[in-house]
Amino acid sequence: MPAFDGHPAGASPRARLAVNVLALCRWRVVVARPIPEKAVIIFYPHTSNWDFIIGLLAKWALEFDVHWVGKDSLFRAPLGRLFRGWGGIAVNRSEPTGSIARLAEEFSAHDRFLLALAP
Repeated sequence: MPAFDGHPAGASPRARLAVNVLALCRWRVVVARPIPEKAVIIFYPHTSNWDFIIGLLAKWALEFDVHWVGKDSLFRAPLGRLFRGWGGIAVNRSEPTGSIARLAEEFSAHDRFLLALAP
């Protein structure tokens, strides 16, 4: 099984599939060491909606429990339940709804919490 800059890829079927798709696309995943218990991961560069697919594949390949934020309209039926299961957190970008405070509460409520953002 290939490794991503020192971090071994996962062994599950989903991880193996993700590794192979990333390799076909010639993508590389860089993992900084040590991996903190709580962190904001910057997914760079954010160029298109394909970034979501690449990020999800990297999450699956490494088998990290990484959360991510997305606009609330993505979390409606039929995909909302699936996106939440993949670690998604809905945010309303059109109104001040306390999203930052809610994310801070998520960090406080968990011993381990990784949040990926694409600036």
